[in-house]
Amino acid sequence: MSTLHRSFVGIDMRTKKYRKSGVAALVMAGLSMPLMGGWLVQAAANPAPSRDVGYIERIVGDLKNIRIDRHGQSVQPAILLPLRVDDRVVLKRGSELYLQLGNRRVVITEKDSPYRVPMVDAPPAFLTRLRSTLMSLGSKLTSQYVRSSVPVSTSSRGHEGPLSLPVVEDDVSRLGSHRTALHIAWEGGTPPFVVQVLSAQGQTLAAKEGVQEWRLQLPWPPGAMMEGPARIVVEDGTRQRISKLITLVRVQSLPERVAQGDLPPALHAVIAADQLIQTNRRQWGLEAYQDLAPLADSYEPARLLRDCLEAIPSCYQR
Repeated sequence: MSTLHRSFVGIDMRTKKYRKSGVAALVMAGLSMPLMGGWLVQAAANPAPSRDVGYIERIVGDLKNIRIDRHGQSVQPAILLPLRVDDRVVLKRGSELYLQLGNRRVVITEKDSPYRVPMVDAPPAFLTRLRSTLMSLGSKLTSQYVRSSVPVSTSSRGHEGPLSLPVVEDDVSRLGSHRTALHIAWEGGTPPFVVQVLSAQGQTLAAKEGVQEWRLQLPWPPGAMMEGPARIVVEDGTRQRISKLITLVRVQSLPERVAQGDLPPALHAVIAADQLIQTNRRQWGLEAYQDLAPLADSYEPARLLRDCLEAIPSCYQR
């Protein structure tokens, strides 16, 4: 991942007041006014650049009911969109924005509209450094948000159609052999489900019966998974079955993950997963899914990226 360098310099101006009397005061005033006037003209000609001080973490409501004004220009709201000082957020009824400003979360509703983004004492440096990465990933997440917000009939996820495992590509998907659990999701079929992980010889490595949902965290004993082929099998209450082959690999064989020490852990995981998916979605989507699924209930970008991998087509196929 390319690294963006810091592009602005902070200026700390401190004023001092002097008490003078008589001619000395007049001389000082006469000398300082042109200089100060010149400084003001120069400052007006070279205004301090805007600073990214936070980003949008979660959106609630229709995007058409949310507007962000930036120095007279309209900015399309998006997940992970970096926010700048004096951005003006306008919301209509039923809309909410969850913002991360510095190290605190701010929830903006219609009652707070219009909301002006304030200066933050210590803006996160990664916002400027990773701006293009955040905006690229945020575009995918926002498209997934819009897609998942579209009302559907009775065909809510998982309740219709034959069994399928969109997260797994048969005989292509890779999974780190260091994992002590498998996060998996499927569609179609009728509960209860039986989920199994089998060795190449057909030995049961892990299994769970009576599953009522369409997602599962299936744990197994440490060291149970060895490098090489394994098979994921899901069977529903009508004995309909789907089976896909995966390959367990060492983590050292995976592409180098993002290394950004100042990133919040959840955002770090989402960016790392996105990088991994971009190398080869079909091969590494299942491995990336393992890091996203545990965060999905508490961190909106992780939920949207998880849903993206579960969806057909994936937002990475557009």
